[in-house]
Formats: sequence, C-alpha cells, structure tokens
Amino acid sequence: MTSLAVIIMLSAVILLMTFLLNQTRITQRQKIRTEGDNALKQMVQVLREAKEVENCDGEEKNEIVYQDVYDLEGEFTIATDEENIPRISRINHLGETVYLTSEDLQATNFNAICTYNENEDNYFIRFNFDLENIKAPRFTDEPLSQTFEASVSLRN
Repeated sequence: MTSLAVIIMLSAVILLMTFLLNQTRITQRQKIRTEGDNALKQMVQVLREAKEVENCDGEEKNEIVYQDVYDLEGEFTIATDEENIPRISRINHLGETVYLTSEDLQATNFNAICTYNENEDNYFIRFNFDLENIKAPRFTDEPLSQTFEASVSLRN
C-alpha cells in the first residue's frame, strides 16, 4: 500500500507541475500578444493622422518616417535601449525615443512598405515586426515569439 501511495503522490506532483508550466507559457504568450497589439494600435493611430510619409517608393524599409499635421517629423523603428535590447520605438521630432514595448520583449524583423497613389493623393503603409519574450523561463527549445502586422491609409 505504501508504494501505491508514493506512485499516486508522484503522479499528482507531475500533473501539478505540468499544469503550472503550461499556465506560465500561456501567460507569457498573452504578454507578447497584448504588448504587440498595443504597439500596433499606437502606430496605426499616429500614421493614420500623419500628413505624409517619406521615402514612399514601394521599397521595403526598416523604418517609417512620417510628417504629422503640425509638420513635425517622427519615426517608427527598432531602437536599442540601455540594456541593448532592441524594442519597437517611436522617435519624435526632438530625437526623443519612446519605447512601445517592454524590456522583456525583443523586437526583430521590422519591415515597412509604403506606396503612394497619385490619382487619389493617398499613402498606404503595410508593416510588420516580430516580438520574442527573452526573459521568460524556457521549458522547451521553442521560442516564445509572435509576428504582428498592420496596414494603414493616411487620412490627410
């Protein structure tokens, strides 16, 4: 009876640990999704209200340089913070960097394609980036990452 009790206890511990590991992974994926979605929303809102986009030639770029309705220049790109972690960033006309993602997430593969339709006097931008949680505990070799993408037409 004692060995059966030990086997049951070990099974219960294994089930509990598996549950806790899965919950941790789900929580980390939600963090990536939430921060990526928030960064996208901020970028889309600013770009939708922009007056124009520079270098809008249909070529793939690793930054989006725009001019807002007040004729002030801004930029979306990946910038490295003080800890050398690349993060999705907005650089304003004063050169100040505002990070749109936390230091827990590493941003890679920022790509943007902008086209200009002369007939409609309209800019169209499609962009994407990857976020990976570099500070999450890893229980497998699979990285915790996700790709985010959006497209926007300027209103002005």
